[in-house]
Amino acid sequence: MIDVRWCAFEAHEGLFRIAATGDGVCRLSLPGEDAGVFFRFLALALRHGRLLEDPEGLRGATSEVSAFASGRTRELSTLVHLIGTPFQKAVWEEVRRVPFAGTVTYGELARRLGVPQSVRAVAGAVSANPVPILVPTHRVVSVNGASAGYGPRVLLEERLRVLEGKAL
Repeated sequence: MIDVRWCAFEAHEGLFRIAATGDGVCRLSLPGEDAGVFFRFLALALRHGRLLEDPEGLRGATSEVSAFASGRTRELSTLVHLIGTPFQKAVWEEVRRVPFAGTVTYGELARRLGVPQSVRAVAGAVSANPVPILVPTHRVVSVNGASAGYGPRVLLEERLRVLEGKAL
């Protein structure tokens, strides 16, 4: 049985939720995301796990996410436990190689993965990222340099790119 520790925490942008297994953070919800989405992901991904509220045990991860989201640090060392399909994991691992303040287009990401014809599939994997910020999908942009999609996640992605650009 897998124990999944979780907590909610306030940061500069609002209320985040985070969950981790013994292997690392497996889910991070951003401000504006419905709590039900967070808990449904955990229920589906970790069917036989125990869910334990543990703000103290996650203090290091929450502090790092908060510091990064507010522009107080450039470094992310929190371990992640990626839960997804093999294709999604390959996309997320490639995204992790994009340097701080760098960007990559969906098309370039698809080419790097050796599937240049699969831009839509790559975009789908990027949007399904369960650990935004820790896997910096805010660095993936459309061909015109903008975030794809809508809502609070896009606004935070744009803000993070601006913060990264100013930190140089």
